[in-house]
Amino acid sequence: MNRPYWLRQMVCIVLIAAFVLAGTASARAVSVLCSVTPAPATASTPAAYTLRVSTNPYDRVDQLRIKFPFDTEFTAGSFAPPMVVVNGVQSRGGQIQKVATTNWIQMDILLSERLSAGTPLTIVIAREAGILNPLSPRSCYRLIVSFFRDGSEINWVESDLYAITPSAISNVNAAIDPAVAGAAADVQVSFQTGSNGRLKTGQDSVNIAFPSGFSIPQALNLGGVTLNGVSCEGGVFRDNTSTNTVLVYVPVDIPAGSLVVVRIPAKVGFKSPAVAGPVILTVHTTTEVTPVDAPAVQIRGREVSGLTVQLTVPVAGSRTGLELHFGLSAVGRLTQGQLVHVRLPIGYAAPVLSGMASATVNGTATSAITTAGVIDAVVPTYLPDRAAVDLVFPVDFGIVNPVVPTGYAWTVWTDSDTAPIVSMALVQAPSASGAAFASSTRAIGRDAAWTVTFTPSSPSTFPSAGEVVTITFDEAILVPAQLGAGSVMINDVPAGAAAQGTAVVVTMPAGVASTGIVTVKMSEQAGIRTPAVPISASARVATTRDSTPASTNELAFKAMPVVTMIVTPDVPNGLSGRYIVNKPVVQLVSDNASIFYRIDDTSYLRYESGIQVSIPEGSHTLAAYAVASDGTEGEPVMRSFVVDLTRPTMSLDGYTGDILVRSPQVTLTGTVSEPVELVQVNGVPASVAQDNRFSVTVSVGDGQALVCYTRDLAGNVTNFVRTVRLDSVPPVITKAGPSMTSSTVHAEQYEVRVTVNEASTVTVNGQPMTQASPEYVATIALQKGVNEVTVRAVDAAGNEGLLSWSITWTDTLTISLTANTTTAMVGNEQRSLDAPPIIVNGVTFVPLRFIGEALGAEVTWSPALQVVFLVKSSSRVQLSVGSKLAIIDGRITQLLEAPRIQNGRTMVPLRFISEAFGADVTWDQATKAVTVSLADAT
Repeated sequence: MNRPYWLRQMVCIVLIAAFVLAGTASARAVSVLCSVTPAPATASTPAAYTLRVSTNPYDRVDQLRIKFPFDTEFTAGSFAPPMVVVNGVQSRGGQIQKVATTNWIQMDILLSERLSAGTPLTIVIAREAGILNPLSPRSCYRLIVSFFRDGSEINWVESDLYAITPSAISNVNAAIDPAVAGAAADVQVSFQTGSNGRLKTGQDSVNIAFPSGFSIPQALNLGGVTLNGVSCEGGVFRDNTSTNTVLVYVPVDIPAGSLVVVRIPAKVGFKSPAVAGPVILTVHTTTEVTPVDAPAVQIRGREVSGLTVQLTVPVAGSRTGLELHFGLSAVGRLTQGQLVHVRLPIGYAAPVLSGMASATVNGTATSAITTAGVIDAVVPTYLPDRAAVDLVFPVDFGIVNPVVPTGYAWTVWTDSDTAPIVSMALVQAPSASGAAFASSTRAIGRDAAWTVTFTPSSPSTFPSAGEVVTITFDEAILVPAQLGAGSVMINDVPAGAAAQGTAVVVTMPAGVASTGIVTVKMSEQAGIRTPAVPISASARVATTRDSTPASTNELAFKAMPVVTMIVTPDVPNGLSGRYIVNKPVVQLVSDNASIFYRIDDTSYLRYESGIQVSIPEGSHTLAAYAVASDGTEGEPVMRSFVVDLTRPTMSLDGYTGDILVRSPQVTLTGTVSEPVELVQVNGVPASVAQDNRFSVTVSVGDGQALVCYTRDLAGNVTNFVRTVRLDSVPPVITKAGPSMTSSTVHAEQYEVRVTVNEASTVTVNGQPMTQASPEYVATIALQKGVNEVTVRAVDAAGNEGLLSWSITWTDTLTISLTANTTTAMVGNEQRSLDAPPIIVNGVTFVPLRFIGEALGAEVTWSPALQVVFLVKSSSRVQLSVGSKLAIIDGRITQLLEAPRIQNGRTMVPLRFISEAFGADVTWDQATKAVTVSLADAT
């Protein structure tokens, strides 16, 4: 209801007077024009304010204060700098408060820049500052703008009048269900009343204006219309002045600022326009009369909804199945036998069918036929309104995709939903499938080995020699301008490859079998590096036949925890990368990560910070990796060590002390304990064989120091000094036995005894002799006849002495004796006699037992009878002391002289005894020597 005009005028006079009084309390207004524009200007609404002061009368102003009328409200006690802008410059914010004595709203604005006098002033207060327009709609509101400098008010300006209009409804919405042309629909309208929008039961109404084309029944009191869930039966009418406007009287009181929902069910008989298109409903109430449009509602034709088309094989030139999914409209029910129509896109040939072909509708088999590019599928069972429909044509239905890859428009309608609806399906160029790739490392900034696998679209015939595979990496992966030679293989067959930007183009070699899956391997030698920064990256694969790239999986590359090895010494201190003298020690370092390490193939151990890992002697590999706190495991770093702490040993053949040589030019030989880099003697390099034997020829002098030096492959050194003794005199050999003169022996074994005047290595006929001080002794075997005996003595200097003689081995035993001498030779053996031979009357007598045993006879002596018996084999000799008669094998023989006893020894005639056993006796008158020769003495 409108208040009386005189009352509104009286309120305005009171407001103006109050403003004047409020302003004069501290200063007097100046004559400056000041306009106020609220937006919006509706009552009790959050609004933006724009104030324009024609001229700023004061200089160096740093604060403004704006006073709003007493029934203005605010939502916050402060505001941010962007909420108030003065002459285009943001303020520094400020405060909002209600003045208790006047109930006016006071906004204090702190300026970012001081204002200068004589310039226009524009103040823009954003809606978000929280100022609410006055509750009462009037046209006589004013504001007061005060000017401050350094905290003191200078003066104030009063604004022109501005108006606040009545409030209007807001948040208007309309819903029509179903939104189908010509269909009976449920209509719902909602809105929010404004600050002046209170509605009273039976007095106020909600007025809804429908656009032309809506069918509104004549009788509206059929029931079912509700407002906020309360029945409006008997309170719904058509507006007499506008036949398309419906008046719904409120059945309950509605406060200001309340949500109102009006629902008109479909049974009332409202029908959407027969023509599809947008419709707008307009709403107002009797207390807020400004009409407000609801957002447009789109009325659809009678058409299916949510159409999607899926090709089971979306590859150009391929046979494909077809799956269509859509919903019937709210009035789109289909009975058994009605049809669903599918128009083939341009570019598709009509399937060649022999009569009716099979398809399914919601899983139920049905038939279909193609006519003039349209497939008509029979509905096998009743489908209600809004039913979801799945229409499927199998591959053998005969649909073949065009050869041109692009999007194709499929059109669908039914016998009920007759408006055609179009949906696109994409036909793709042939493409590989199952593309996947992997790298040997996920660490950033590393050369890596890469593996890409995929299945070509024609696996039975691909690949052929000369075709190409193009692998395009994401830009983050760094492909070199030139790949390493021999670094790419296809199905384990080496292939030619070239880099083109971020792509690697691989030419198919001959001999690659068609296995269905193609595997491309690029080794680290290709030089393809992982991204330089943490990122996820992938690749795309295309071939000569599959031109559409197939994307691989993504790999996440990141900064892996890295182990740094600090080695002491930092570089090998020996030769050829070897460590010598001391074992190298290693300290492992990694930022904020746990470290694990191992030597060679042992198990990994957790590394304790600060310890040093000692590398043992030999060839070893130290490996270590780090694990970050989030569990990220870095790659192992490895370093190989060769530790050789053992010095080589060097020995000279034949020398442990001083070196005795016979010539100033000497060749030394010897052995080193291991392969060496160098052997030197007095600086002369030696020749070293693979068996570690060496030889070197040097010039020496007597008393000279000989420096022997060797260095192994690691650089370990051994050296020693020997003194040279020059000796060119050969050793002297003297024969010591068995006989100094005899050259005939009757035994196969011959004992040689010699003496040498200095320490030597002595051999006889090449056989070593044993030193039995002072002699060297050896027994040699003889051959029958003459044997040469050579004794060789080599001293430490290498001088050689020789002594040779001949010895004859014969079966004839020779016994040599000399009168009045107590030594005799029996064969090559010298024997001593207990009495010397004597000559009596020209007859040589010898001791009985000596001659008997020398001839190999058994000797028996009978002291009582003074009879001697000698027996050898079958021969038997008997002699009697003092008798010149003897018995030989039973025969009595006359002796020249009888046996005798002299000095207690039985002496017998030598010749008689010898000849009795078949020996020959020779007498040497000059030497008084007798030789007895017994053939076949053995």
